[in-house]
Amino acid sequence: MGVLKIFSASVILRVMRLLLNVLIIGSLGRYLGEQQTGSLLSALAVVTVLLCIAELGLARISVREQAAKPEEGAAIRGSIFRLRLTAGVVLFAAVIFGSLGLAEEDRNLLWIYALLLPTHAFAELGGALEADHQVLKNQWSQWWGFLVGALITLAGVLTQMPVIFFPCAFLAECWVTSFRQWLAFRRSTGAFGFQQWEKNRSFVLLRESLPELASQLALVLLFRLDTLMLKAMRGDAEAGVYAAAIRLSETLYFTPMLLASVLMPRLVIARQSGDGSYETGLVRYFAGSWLMGFAGAACLVACAAPVTHLLWGQKFAGSADILFIHAWAFIPYALGVARTQHLTIEGRLWANLPSVVLALLTNIVLNWLWIPTLGGPGAAWATLVSYSLAWVATSFLLPPLHASGRFQMLGIKHLPSLPREVCSAMFKANPV
Repeated sequence: MGVLKIFSASVILRVMRLLLNVLIIGSLGRYLGEQQTGSLLSALAVVTVLLCIAELGLARISVREQAAKPEEGAAIRGSIFRLRLTAGVVLFAAVIFGSLGLAEEDRNLLWIYALLLPTHAFAELGGALEADHQVLKNQWSQWWGFLVGALITLAGVLTQMPVIFFPCAFLAECWVTSFRQWLAFRRSTGAFGFQQWEKNRSFVLLRESLPELASQLALVLLFRLDTLMLKAMRGDAEAGVYAAAIRLSETLYFTPMLLASVLMPRLVIARQSGDGSYETGLVRYFAGSWLMGFAGAACLVACAAPVTHLLWGQKFAGSADILFIHAWAFIPYALGVARTQHLTIEGRLWANLPSVVLALLTNIVLNWLWIPTLGGPGAAWATLVSYSLAWVATSFLLPPLHASGRFQMLGIKHLPSLPREVCSAMFKANPV
């Protein structure tokens, strides 16, 4: 199946999921109120950071290795699974003991969300499907998991369950997704290779992944630190209003990741061919990322006021102003995903680390300066500035990223040709 067909089918699934997710966010926010919404989403933000650590920076490397060496897929998968399983168990124990001094509600929310840590290694199933060009099956697995989580959330709202109930919906979503991914992989490819472990391969992959782990950790902190700083500096209510706004803003963040999952295995193969299709594919990829970023940001800005009012009413009125600012961060985010795929294919993921760390430090300083006086909008401005610094400005400021900066510029120049090429691609079987 061609890239355009896979992407189109996947987008339909994700748009259906997006629309349902918006309704769920609205109903949950109205039911819990801004303060309990802030507590819930702050706990999720903490565990999201820990899940990033449990991933060990191996997600993109796993897809790249399996796409380049399909005959060694089982050994690659098994080795990475064991590494991530060990990390998840250790982090789970750390959460249990490290949160004993917290308030009861915050502690219980953390403990329930943290149950994902020991099982996070099964996320490797998704990478295996992507590497095997089965992106659509992976999307269907995520859809069924999301649907189960959504039904549990809505049931909790209708039956007026306490806030401690709602992390269970997220657990169910993740676990059902993993089960469906396992079924899809087993039916199409066979044994996953859970039992396989090659010590030397594990250490080689782990050494390569450490810069990516540091980069991803800084990235997740960049995504979630604003909510945690707002909670600490302005309280749960303002954190809830802000977190609700960025949840809407981030509803489109699946599109760059989806495009990356479709294109990356093909770009790996194109690079190996040496026929020039790799550079052409990268230019088209960056052009598509620019177009996706501007279109998505414009849609979010246009919908900010009516959607936030419809979903949450007056209690979350400040979310519209936050969303109006935060929406434009989608442009550098889309470019950042494309740049990271480029660096992954080139085996230079370490080049991402300085730019993301610089952006994280900038974000912390700006949050510290702007949150006390501006509140949520100040955090949104800090996010926009730091994202732009991380994925656009540093592509031209830092020498190791100049190649990606060149492709970003070529992508802009290629934008006028993109619609014609997309129409042409509809009649091709496997365009890059």
